[in-house]
Amino acid sequence: MNELAKNLLRELTLNSKQSDRVISKKLKITQPTVSRLRKKLENDGLIEKYTLIPNLEKLGIEFVTFITFNGKIIHKSKN
Repeated sequence: MNELAKNLLRELTLNSKQSDRVISKKLKITQPTVSRLRKKLENDGLIEKYTLIPNLEKLGIEFVTFITFNGKIIHKSKN
């Protein structure tokens, strides 16, 4: 991944609602370049989705737990 793609990912991580025009001004490149690069990153699977981070305190949620697992099932032989 080149430096431009890394910079675009960084900008989208900070605020995925930014328009390509706003990002283009920050990165000092053209808006069509940002649009093409964003589409390429999406097509290549480097951007899977755009999501939000809610303000849990304002929602009255005091405790959140995230659990991850790899989902692999391992079968052992019965010898």
